[in-house]
Amino acid sequence: MANKTHKLGWNSGKIIDYGDGTAAYVPPGAGITAFRVRIGDVTGFSVEEIKVPGQKRLNVFGNGVMLGSANVTSIGGTAEKVERWFRAHPDFGRALASAAPVVVQGVSVADEVRKLAELRDQGVLTEEEYTAAKQRALGGPTH
Repeated sequence: MANKTHKLGWNSGKIIDYGDGTAAYVPPGAGITAFRVRIGDVTGFSVEEIKVPGQKRLNVFGNGVMLGSANVTSIGGTAEKVERWFRAHPDFGRALASAAPVVVQGVSVADEVRKLAELRDQGVLTEEEYTAAKQRALGGPTH
């Protein structure tokens, strides 16, 4: 299946559906993807304020683990457009081939653990979800 590009509107970037069960978000004017994830693994989103004026960070989650994140413009509802596209996709949340989410393009283990701790501290993740996700990020068993 061929790639399908979905433009999100002025200054919002685009989503590329690769036709293999994965999709990527490409910020406006960027030649590279901010993240590429398996659509079936995506189960939720969060948006956080960052110190860059006019921008927010969109985080994409699956099974208690951050699958990807991107800085997006706070003007024009980019985060909402990305979330709406994923939620409307028929594969959204299906966990296609495995119980554990697969990160196609992600962050370092240290960044992942730091972000998980922030989400726990913000109340997004319970202590149990944090512990399990941290163990997965570190490559250990989950209990």
